[in-house]
Amino acid sequence: MRGVKFIVKGELPPKKDGANSMWGKPLEAQRLIALRTEARRALRNQPPFEREIRVELIVVVGDGEQAGDLDNYISGVCDGLQTADSQACLHSLFQEARHAAINPRRWAAITDDARIVEIRAEKRQGSDPSEYRLRIAGH
Repeated sequence: MRGVKFIVKGELPPKKDGANSMWGKPLEAQRLIALRTEARRALRNQPPFEREIRVELIVVVGDGEQAGDLDNYISGVCDGLQTADSQACLHSLFQEARHAAINPRRWAAITDDARIVEIRAEKRQGSDPSEYRLRIAGH
C-alpha cells in the first residue's frame, strides 16, 4: 500500500450538492482546480490509486467562513479526484492553458471513487483562513 498527503490552503473543498454539477459552477471550479493541482503535485508522476482506497479529510473552516455540510465536501472531494462524468458541463476556467495538467477528463488521483473502502472525515472551526488536509492511501 502506498499513500500521499497534502494540504489545500486558503480554500474549502469542492461541494457536491445534488442535481447540479459542481464542474460548471465558478466557485466549485476554482475549488476543484485547487484540489486537483495539489493532488497531482503530491502524486509526483505516480499512477492513480485504483483499489482498496482509503481517504482521510480534515476541513478547517476559517473565522467568518460559511461552513457547508461535511457530507457534501466528502462527495465533492471524492468526485473531484477522479475523471469528471463525460456529460458534465465544464466551467471555462478548466480551458485555461495553465490548467491542462488537471484536465477534468482525466483522473487527478483516483480512477474510480467506487473503489474507496474507507473514509474518515472531520470538520473543525479555525482562526486562520480555511484549508483542508487530505490523505489518500491504496493500491
